[in-house]
Amino acid sequence: MKYLFLTILVGGMLAVSCTQGKKSQSAKTNTTKSSSGTSTAANSNEVSTGIAWTKSDRLAPVLETAQKLKKPVFLEFYATWCGPCKVMDREVFKKPEVYNYLNQHFISYHVDVDNTNGRAISEIYEVTGMPTVVFVDPQGVVLERELGLITMDRFKKVAASALSKMK
Repeated sequence: MKYLFLTILVGGMLAVSCTQGKKSQSAKTNTTKSSSGTSTAANSNEVSTGIAWTKSDRLAPVLETAQKLKKPVFLEFYATWCGPCKVMDREVFKKPEVYNYLNQHFISYHVDVDNTNGRAISEIYEVTGMPTVVFVDPQGVVLERELGLITMDRFKKVAASALSKMK
Protein backbone atom coordinates (compact mmCIF):
# COMPACT_ATOMS: atom_id res chain seq x y z
CA MET A 1 0.00 0.00 0.00
CA LYS A 2 2.84 2.37 0.90
CA TYR A 3 4.56 1.65 -2.44
CA LEU A 4 1.31 2.22 -4.35
CA PHE A 5 0.88 5.60 -2.67
CA LEU A 6 4.48 6.58 -3.44
CA THR A 7 4.08 5.50 -7.07
CA ILE A 8 0.93 7.59 -7.44
CA LEU A 9 2.56 10.55 -5.67
CA VAL A 10 5.71 10.47 -7.83
CA GLY A 11 3.66 9.99 -11.00
CA GLY A 12 1.47 12.95 -10.06
CA MET A 13 4.51 15.09 -9.36
CA LEU A 14 5.99 14.24 -12.75
CA ALA A 15 2.73 15.07 -14.50
CA VAL A 16 2.50 18.38 -12.68
CA SER A 17 6.09 19.31 -13.48
CA CYS A 18 5.39 18.80 -17.17
CA THR A 19 2.52 21.27 -17.24
CA GLN A 20 2.84 25.00 -17.52
CA GLY A 21 2.24 27.33 -14.58
CA LYS A 22 -0.68 29.68 -14.36
CA LYS A 23 -0.91 32.24 -17.15
CA SER A 24 -1.20 35.91 -16.38
CA GLN A 25 -4.25 37.85 -17.46
CA SER A 26 -4.46 39.35 -20.94
CA ALA A 27 -2.65 42.54 -21.95
CA LYS A 28 -5.90 44.52 -21.65
CA THR A 29 -5.91 44.05 -17.87
CA ASN A 30 -5.23 47.12 -15.75
CA THR A 31 -4.41 47.16 -12.08
CA THR A 32 -6.11 49.60 -9.74
CA LYS A 33 -4.64 50.38 -6.34
CA SER A 34 -6.71 51.21 -3.27
CA SER A 35 -5.69 53.50 -0.44
CA SER A 36 -5.09 50.43 1.76
CA GLY A 37 -2.24 49.21 -0.46
CA THR A 38 -4.11 46.45 -2.26
CA SER A 39 -4.66 46.29 -5.97
CA THR A 40 -7.28 44.47 -7.99
CA ALA A 41 -7.08 43.35 -11.60
CA ALA A 42 -9.79 44.89 -13.75
CA ASN A 43 -10.35 44.60 -17.47
CA SER A 44 -10.28 47.88 -19.35
CA ASN A 45 -13.41 47.14 -21.38
CA GLU A 46 -15.46 46.15 -18.29
CA VAL A 47 -15.92 42.55 -19.46
CA SER A 48 -14.45 40.21 -16.89
CA THR A 49 -11.99 37.63 -18.14
CA GLY A 50 -11.41 35.92 -14.82
CA ILE A 51 -11.27 36.38 -11.09
CA ALA A 52 -10.19 39.87 -10.02
CA TRP A 53 -7.49 38.72 -7.60
CA THR A 54 -6.48 41.32 -5.05
CA LYS A 55 -2.71 41.81 -4.99
CA SER A 56 -1.14 42.24 -1.57
CA ASP A 57 1.74 40.74 0.38
CA ARG A 58 -0.35 40.74 3.54
CA LEU A 59 -3.88 39.77 4.48
CA ALA A 60 -4.60 42.84 6.67
CA PRO A 61 -4.99 45.29 3.75
CA VAL A 62 -7.27 42.80 2.00
CA LEU A 63 -9.50 42.64 5.07
CA GLU A 64 -9.46 46.45 5.33
CA THR A 65 -10.70 46.66 1.75
CA ALA A 66 -13.39 44.08 2.54
CA GLN A 67 -14.51 46.12 5.55
CA LYS A 68 -14.77 49.29 3.47
CA LEU A 69 -16.73 47.51 0.74
CA LYS A 70 -18.73 45.39 3.22
CA LYS A 71 -17.90 42.22 1.28
CA PRO A 72 -16.65 38.82 2.41
CA VAL A 73 -13.24 37.55 1.26
CA PHE A 74 -12.57 34.47 -0.84
CA LEU A 75 -9.16 32.94 -0.06
CA GLU A 76 -7.67 30.33 -2.38
CA PHE A 77 -4.72 28.50 -0.84
CA TYR A 78 -2.58 27.02 -3.61
CA ALA A 79 0.94 26.12 -4.70
CA THR A 80 2.38 26.36 -8.20
CA TRP A 81 3.32 22.65 -8.08
CA CYS A 82 -0.17 21.51 -6.95
CA GLY A 83 -1.92 19.49 -9.67
CA PRO A 84 -5.43 19.67 -8.16
CA CYS A 85 -4.98 23.45 -7.79
CA LYS A 86 -4.37 23.68 -11.54
CA VAL A 87 -7.45 21.56 -12.22
CA MET A 88 -9.60 23.87 -10.06
CA ASP A 89 -8.13 26.89 -11.80
CA ARG A 90 -9.03 25.44 -15.20
CA GLU A 91 -12.35 23.75 -14.42
CA VAL A 92 -13.82 26.03 -11.76
CA PHE A 93 -12.19 29.47 -11.55
CA LYS A 94 -12.05 30.08 -15.32
CA LYS A 95 -15.81 29.57 -15.73
CA PRO A 96 -17.69 32.86 -16.30
CA GLU A 97 -20.50 31.96 -13.92
CA VAL A 98 -17.93 31.44 -11.14
CA TYR A 99 -15.66 34.43 -11.71
CA ASN A 100 -18.54 36.81 -12.37
CA TYR A 101 -20.19 35.71 -9.11
CA LEU A 102 -16.94 36.05 -7.16
CA ASN A 103 -16.11 39.43 -8.67
CA GLN A 104 -19.58 40.74 -7.83
CA HIS A 105 -19.87 39.48 -4.25
CA PHE A 106 -16.36 38.86 -2.85
CA ILE A 107 -12.87 40.26 -2.51
CA SER A 108 -10.70 37.45 -3.91
CA TYR A 109 -7.19 36.77 -2.61
CA HIS A 110 -4.70 34.15 -3.82
CA VAL A 111 -2.50 32.67 -1.08
CA ASP A 112 0.66 30.93 -2.31
CA VAL A 113 1.61 28.60 0.53
CA ASP A 114 5.19 28.36 -0.74
CA ASN A 115 6.09 31.92 0.23
CA THR A 116 6.65 33.19 3.77
CA ASN A 117 3.49 35.32 4.00
CA GLY A 118 1.38 32.57 2.44
CA ARG A 119 2.65 30.03 4.97
CA ALA A 120 1.79 32.41 7.82
CA ILE A 121 -1.75 32.95 6.50
CA SER A 122 -2.20 29.21 5.93
CA GLU A 123 -1.21 28.58 9.56
CA ILE A 124 -3.75 31.15 10.78
CA TYR A 125 -6.50 29.38 8.83
CA GLU A 126 -5.20 25.89 9.67
CA VAL A 127 -4.77 24.85 6.04
CA THR A 128 -3.68 21.21 5.96
CA GLY A 129 -3.72 20.52 2.22
CA MET A 130 -4.34 22.05 -1.14
CA PRO A 131 -6.28 23.27 -2.76
CA THR A 132 -8.20 24.81 0.10
CA VAL A 133 -10.82 27.50 -0.34
CA VAL A 134 -11.83 29.60 2.63
CA PHE A 135 -14.50 32.29 2.76
CA VAL A 136 -14.13 34.79 5.58
CA ASP A 137 -16.07 37.83 6.72
CA PRO A 138 -14.36 41.25 6.62
CA GLN A 139 -12.95 40.66 10.11
CA GLY A 140 -11.31 37.41 8.96
CA VAL A 141 -13.72 35.01 10.68
CA VAL A 142 -14.28 31.82 8.68
CA LEU A 143 -17.71 31.52 7.08
CA GLU A 144 -17.04 28.39 4.96
CA ARG A 145 -14.09 26.21 3.95
CA GLU A 146 -13.44 23.28 1.63
CA LEU A 147 -10.31 21.16 1.38
CA GLY A 148 -9.31 19.44 -1.83
CA LEU A 149 -10.46 19.39 -5.41
CA ILE A 150 -14.15 20.27 -5.67
CA THR A 151 -16.53 20.59 -8.57
CA MET A 152 -17.89 23.86 -9.89
CA ASP A 153 -21.34 23.02 -8.51
CA ARG A 154 -19.94 22.33 -5.03
CA PHE A 155 -17.85 25.50 -5.15
CA LYS A 156 -20.90 27.60 -6.06
CA LYS A 157 -22.87 26.10 -3.15
CA VAL A 158 -20.08 26.83 -0.68
CA ALA A 159 -19.70 30.40 -1.98
CA ALA A 160 -23.46 30.99 -1.79
CA SER A 161 -23.56 29.60 1.75
CA ALA A 162 -20.75 31.94 2.80
CA LEU A 163 -22.50 34.91 1.25
CA SER A 164 -25.78 34.04 2.99
CA LYS A 165 -23.97 34.11 6.36
CA MET A 166 -23.03 37.74 5.74
CA LYS A 167 -26.64 38.92 5.67
